[in-house]
Amino acid sequence: MENKEKKPVYQEAQVSKKHLVITSIVVLLISIGAIVGSIFLIINGANSEGTFNIVWKCVLGGILVLLGLAFLCFGFIMFFTSMSMINTKGSVRDGNRALEGTVNVTKCPKCGSKLPDDAAFCKKCGTKVAGLVTCECGQVNEAEAEFCTKCGKSLKK
Repeated sequence: MENKEKKPVYQEAQVSKKHLVITSIVVLLISIGAIVGSIFLIINGANSEGTFNIVWKCVLGGILVLLGLAFLCFGFIMFFTSMSMINTKGSVRDGNRALEGTVNVTKCPKCGSKLPDDAAFCKKCGTKVAGLVTCECGQVNEAEAEFCTKCGKSLKK
């Protein structure tokens, strides 16, 4: 039996962001191809004989140019957004994909310093961090927890 190692959530998010970059590049390439193809259609239509051939090729070419430009804009927005997402870090809490600096980061209620999520006291001012309960074994748990996440002992007294 093969033991597959599960990727951390932050790594999974980074892989998803890279897939988004690749998708945006594909959208950009397709839109450029549509624009070039529609320009050739318009040139071919202008060189055609007969009013009907000229009109439908030029109109269809114009519509394709507009669609190509719209997808080109969409592709650029998608590309730059996904590129900016790759360089961001995950939140302090494990399993949370929010960005660092959001409400998901544990902060001291007195001085606002960023704290590790297992901190019981602030590292700068020494204030006790509300909402955390320390077990006899030393594990820091959420205030709502009924049992310790490390040893399983009851946290309710």
